[in-house]
Amino acid sequence: MEEESGITFGEICHLIKKRIWWILGISVIVALVASLLVALVFNRGKNDYSLTFRVEFPGVSEAQYPDGTQFNYASMVYASQLEAAKASDEAFKNIDIAAMGSNGGIRIEAETTTGANNATVLTGVYTVTASSAYFESADQASAFIRAVLGQTIATVNAKIEGLDFTAALSGYEDLTTYSAYGDRLAALRMQQNYLLERYAAVTGITQESDTNTVQNNPTYGGFVYNGKSISALYAEAQRATSTLNDLLARYESGGYVYYDAEADNAAYFARLAKQWADELKSNEEDLDFYTKQFNGTVITEGEYVEKVLALRERNKTLSAQIKAIGYAYEASTGEATRESEPLAENAAFGEDVDVLYEAIKQNSETAKGALVAMFAAESRINYLEPSIKTVVNTTNIILIAVAAFVVAFLLASIVFCAVDYPAYKKERDAKRAAAAASPEEATEPADKAEK
Repeated sequence: MEEESGITFGEICHLIKKRIWWILGISVIVALVASLLVALVFNRGKNDYSLTFRVEFPGVSEAQYPDGTQFNYASMVYASQLEAAKASDEAFKNIDIAAMGSNGGIRIEAETTTGANNATVLTGVYTVTASSAYFESADQASAFIRAVLGQTIATVNAKIEGLDFTAALSGYEDLTTYSAYGDRLAALRMQQNYLLERYAAVTGITQESDTNTVQNNPTYGGFVYNGKSISALYAEAQRATSTLNDLLARYESGGYVYYDAEADNAAYFARLAKQWADELKSNEEDLDFYTKQFNGTVITEGEYVEKVLALRERNKTLSAQIKAIGYAYEASTGEATRESEPLAENAAFGEDVDVLYEAIKQNSETAKGALVAMFAAESRINYLEPSIKTVVNTTNIILIAVAAFVVAFLLASIVFCAVDYPAYKKERDAKRAAAAASPEEATEPADKAEK
């Protein structure tokens, strides 16, 4: 009878069983080493930390900072913000913000929706994601990201605090030429408009005329500063508009000229009187010329009316100005002669303008205090999650451990079988040869403890 050659499955199991503790030990060690390598080397720094939030401050819906510059959500994680956040707390001193910023270690994404005409619209919800490679723990990551986002609120407050709410009035007292009252009223008009625009932006109330207001999207009008709401302060500031309009009308009709009672104005006024008298005389000659042209049908009625009306209005102003500095214009000679001291109305008018200046200046300073306080109270980061979230990007350690154990078990089994099989085969073959010679002694190789 021909004996079978090779090794059977049962013999393989027999050989593995003899070395089972060695094989299990090696497999466990390999699984542990693989798990540690994955956890401490391959998986290190691959997870991300994220926070989802809303930014809230007056003007954010229009993507505008208080000073009118554009708010760009991407700027919330710019290098300058990272540097400011790191400097804010000693606990962040070991965070490598240079590598974080240059290697995409921190990023911000905006939630969007589809608006009219399929346009992409920001919802106001943002998510900041940072790699765990730059942090010692999730707690440190949470604190740092919140510090970074807090810099945006600090920027908002710094911008409103840095605004000069009285900028249009900065050169008011330096306006001292003969037309200073008109120039000062123009400055007051500019300042008043700025002041009302500031209040309108945060209350949603816009003044279309002296008697008509329109309210759109009311927002922060109820905020109280020093016992008064923003809306009440806005209403108080609006009262100066009617006074301003009255002074402008008086100036246009009265031709008031700036008069400094403490200065020697004689020579200066004499030059002005001559200058205005010459212009008046020239204008009267032009009026006579256009009248003759119109009567001769050289120019049309519309052109005639336009030119004549402009000249007459200018002459009216010139006459008032000449009178205001104490001179009289003589039409027959085309000259201005000294008639009296400058009219007291000039000084009185100037005092009225200065009173309004003080009122508008005070209103503007109050507005700044109120709006700075309002921005400080109403600007915040509103977190939509109670704590930082860990985004897992790593390989599963349990799966790695199981796979390493199985592979190590198979390889160790193959190695031990390969090492033990020659001796086992020799003994087995000897037994078979003996069995062929003496059938009654036929047995397979017995297990030996020393093997």
